[in-house]
Amino acid sequence: MLIPSLFATVGLTLFPLVTAHGYISNWTVPYPGGATTKAQKTPLAQTAFRSVSNNTGFVGSAFISSPATVCGAFNTPFNTTSPPGPPFFSDASQSAGFTMNTPVGEMVQLIISGNPGQGWPHPGGNMAVYLGMCGTGPTDCQNFDASTADWFKIKSDPNGVPNVLHPAYDPTVDGNRYNISLPAQVPTGSYILRLEILGFGLTNAAEGDQVEIYPFCGQLYLSGSNVTTLSKEIQTIKLPTGYAGLTLQTTTLPGPPVIDPKFFLSTAAQSSGG
Repeated sequence: MLIPSLFATVGLTLFPLVTAHGYISNWTVPYPGGATTKAQKTPLAQTAFRSVSNNTGFVGSAFISSPATVCGAFNTPFNTTSPPGPPFFSDASQSAGFTMNTPVGEMVQLIISGNPGQGWPHPGGNMAVYLGMCGTGPTDCQNFDASTADWFKIKSDPNGVPNVLHPAYDPTVDGNRYNISLPAQVPTGSYILRLEILGFGLTNAAEGDQVEIYPFCGQLYLSGSNVTTLSKEIQTIKLPTGYAGLTLQTTTLPGPPVIDPKFFLSTAAQSSGG
């Protein structure tokens, strides 16, 4: 079913001996003017966002080929170099119970929370946003294995954590506001919106000095499109296989390039040269 309006309540979490990592506390679809709803740390049956790990931890780059790279995993060990453990949130059984509905070409706003009074706690990192289509129906992501999607990149923010995320901290929601423009020229259908944050230089020797991968996945139904198939100009990858063997670097974001800006214009605007 498509999600009704659920008014936001920001959740705060502290873990003993560990600085809290981040999670998506709320999102507004479309933004502005749409419904603001709870996202993670909410029962799956009551949200359109797939879960976050039990300690809001990271997927280590040593395990980049793990299914956890797609949407995260329940068990993300800390203070050790160990693989993330199931359940993996890309699994169909870990789908959220709702789907947020918005026309193509609109904007989504995420609220990224972490340490109380601080928001996302880490000083640096790159950010990227992907879409992966589940199907043409309005609830097709609600029982969907996200590792089977063809993912394309719609936003890329090198050094996005210090340059974009931290300046957008809002104490009224105790989190960082992050806006995502949705393309206009993609087919009507259900998509998983995947936010990826990469943290560098944050782990210790016991954790293998790995790059920290934070994937977050929400479910959207994009309606009102004038196109029926995804353009062949849009490059896609599978995850996690598309990342297999990569060495993550601060200067290069993994995955395909961001789709051409023309795909964010309506067909009418594009034909008029606007």
